[in-house]
Amino acid sequence: MSAHLLSVLPPLGPVNIGVSAVGLVLNGATVAAFTVHGSLANSFSCIVVFLAVFDGVFSVANIYAMVMLVYRLGTAHSQMEHINFEVFAHFGYPMYEIAYLCSIYTTVALAMDRYLAVTRPVVHNLGGWKQTNKDGKRASL
Repeated sequence: MSAHLLSVLPPLGPVNIGVSAVGLVLNGATVAAFTVHGSLANSFSCIVVFLAVFDGVFSVANIYAMVMLVYRLGTAHSQMEHINFEVFAHFGYPMYEIAYLCSIYTTVALAMDRYLAVTRPVVHNLGGWKQTNKDGKRASL
């Protein structure tokens, strides 16, 4: 890492941790709001819950990374620092990247769901093309 980056990270570390903690709390509230009221009947609700879960995992991994980085910059090399680095390298960083990627794809899925809800509201509300009428025949849309 460059000397400039190392001089900028410690002051921004607590800010990053604070923003991630607020995001974690709000994502938890979103999951609780959608799951407690049983409103997971439509695709929008399910996608929003998945997005909140992925963003929550991303926030936890980000908090862990920032705490480890700020802690590591201020101390000498120790056994605990080595263990934290190994845990982050083998678990924290992969979870950070996986949650980041899943959050992006979930946002794209949410945008596609909203696009279909606006452009084809009848088909979207029926839940797809395989809806049938009372006679068991495929409904004409």
